[in-house]
Amino acid sequence: MATQSQNVVTLGKQPSPNGYPFLWPQISNMNLKYWLGSIRVAVKIAVMLAIAAAIDRSVSFAQSDVAENPPASGKPPTTEKATIDDDQASLLIEQLGAATFAERERGLGEILRVGMPMLPHLRAAAKDETDPERALRVIKALAQLTTGNFEARVTKFLSGRDDGEIFEGWQTVAATLGDTPAVRDLFVEIMRVHPQLVESLDGTTRDRSLAAEQTAQAIQTAMFQDHRFPTMADGIALLLPLIDPAVTISGGYEAALVSVLQKQMSIIRRDGALWVPVSGLLDRWVNRSRIENRNDVLWYAMQWDITGAATLGLRTLDETTDIETLQTAMQSIARFGVPEDGKQLAKFIDDDRPAATRMPVMIGEASIRVTLGDVAMAAIAVLNKVPLSDIGMKQGELHSKVGFLVDNAGYLPAEKDARVEAKQIVRNILDGKPPQEKPRS
Repeated sequence: MATQSQNVVTLGKQPSPNGYPFLWPQISNMNLKYWLGSIRVAVKIAVMLAIAAAIDRSVSFAQSDVAENPPASGKPPTTEKATIDDDQASLLIEQLGAATFAERERGLGEILRVGMPMLPHLRAAAKDETDPERALRVIKALAQLTTGNFEARVTKFLSGRDDGEIFEGWQTVAATLGDTPAVRDLFVEIMRVHPQLVESLDGTTRDRSLAAEQTAQAIQTAMFQDHRFPTMADGIALLLPLIDPAVTISGGYEAALVSVLQKQMSIIRRDGALWVPVSGLLDRWVNRSRIENRNDVLWYAMQWDITGAATLGLRTLDETTDIETLQTAMQSIARFGVPEDGKQLAKFIDDDRPAATRMPVMIGEASIRVTLGDVAMAAIAVLNKVPLSDIGMKQGELHSKVGFLVDNAGYLPAEKDARVEAKQIVRNILDGKPPQEKPRS
């Protein structure tokens, strides 16, 4: 039988001191170089671990140095008020890769002293740094600034004792919703649950769009899989990316938003400190809603008293042929619009398509028939404060939330002449001629 080649490393059972066999490498001369290379790799790994430990010690040393050597005033240095320009920040980060430990230590200590203004520079460096040792030190410095004192920064932020740059995304939120204790409380709640979304507010449109979609998916998963009831923070978190007019809204995102707001709107509206600023966000969303969700958006906008529904309703008249969506748009125009808006409704006066009613309204044995043209005439009458009875809608009924009830806004089959007369009256109203009072019997 041929013997094994000497170039092969074999593992043979060799006796151990206690009598039990163990594996012992039998290394040929030609494989010695391979094993020595493996040893060198192990040494490199040990060196990297030692570097990481040294960085930990340097961070601790920098902190203790700051604590033990306060400035002449005797007060510890505050980081939030510090400022730094791009060139200075680049030099400090460059110093983290200095040749000597003392230089690296001084650079890290200075970064910690500057504090929060270094965050964007460190984040950029962590993404772009090609030197692995300096990248590791950048990450360590970043972690020290962002995790070690988070709760302390939250406490200070909620007290209002900061310069407004303590958290990413806050400046954008404050510019939109205002800087009030209620808004700060809300911001912290959102930041705890949806930190990626908050950070995206200071990023690009793409950053905001991606964060919005991911947040919507997370909220839906929590609702439908984990059976977690959505919070007010969830709803407003979904509205915040719409601060950017270029952020795209997908059908799924809008469906998640509607679902959350359905459950939380009553709470939001009862919060007097938040309702006014949040209603501005709702207006932004309502006027950008997708046509496939338009009927729901218009309906809820009326329930929530969002005046922007009038503008959206007018635009909807030219964006769909769906009867239910069109009549909901007409109701929103009647609820929030002005008399001049009636001119855009005039093109529907002769539309005889049946309206989408919930159930027939019976008068005796006959039921009221409602057409889309009838709905348009009712909306025009409401806009001009003309009673529905003046255009022959004897059962017509106004409604505080949706302008008027569609089911009643029509005529009995035997009242064909009443509908024809109503069309003329409505056209006269649009021409500035109020309906004449009928003589009293």
